[in-house]
Amino acid sequence: MIGLPLFNSAESRRLKERGQDIIESYPNDRWVTQARSVAEMLAVRNGEVTIDEVLKHCPRPADVHPNACGSIFRGKKWRQVGVKQSEQVSRHAGIIRIWALRSAQE
Repeated sequence: MIGLPLFNSAESRRLKERGQDIIESYPNDRWVTQARSVAEMLAVRNGEVTIDEVLKHCPRPADVHPNACGSIFRGKKWRQVGVKQSEQVSRHAGIIRIWALRSAQE
């Protein structure tokens, strides 16, 4: 078989991290930083936050790759607390994650 193996958890995570590193680079980096600040502010205020809420306050510019949205909640400060259907029409009610900031004790 040529190419990537079909199933390999470690390789899958490595490629995900690599992709996120690439997508967070220029020209997406400024917007990702701004969107992370908005996400943190909303999480502090409301206890939890979704990508839909972040995008309402910080819309993704046309020149920023759509996959950059997946990097907003990257890192150890966030924990997933649930899922819900997206309210964005373009997402066709797809499932999105609900995030909360980790406490200092976690």
